[in-house]
Amino acid sequence: MAIQDTTELNYTKQKALSGAGYLDSKYARGLKVHSVLSASTKGLPLGILDQYVWAREVEEWGKAEPRKKRSTAEKESQRWLDALSKSEELIPESTKVVTITDREGDFYDFMKCPRRLNSEFLIRASQNRFLESGKKLWSYRIRLYSICICM
Repeated sequence: MAIQDTTELNYTKQKALSGAGYLDSKYARGLKVHSVLSASTKGLPLGILDQYVWAREVEEWGKAEPRKKRSTAEKESQRWLDALSKSEELIPESTKVVTITDREGDFYDFMKCPRRLNSEFLIRASQNRFLESGKKLWSYRIRLYSICICM
């Protein structure tokens, strides 16, 4: 399993710190960190496959519209594709890799990204997408009560 997620390091109270960018609000300052944790199918952590750390430019705060017009390669979203590529590079081709993401990984460019044969996705749905059946995903009302990874 290659588990991708993004987190924030909030340094707002560290007044002497330089180089931090904005976080989820205009006034919170810190760094963003996107990591890929590798784990066995039995839930044993194997290590970090990839990690990307960045600071958002304060001048970019509130510029959502121009961001929508940019390609994925020009956005923070590119980190998901880069991490997928790095995971597949580091994990032997003979080993099946399942990339797991939260709802932030539910975007078209990530799902259409070329992958090797032994590469699968498990993505928490954010979009109510049309399926090959013509129905929408959420019409199936799949319920997942619990997932337990035993160590």
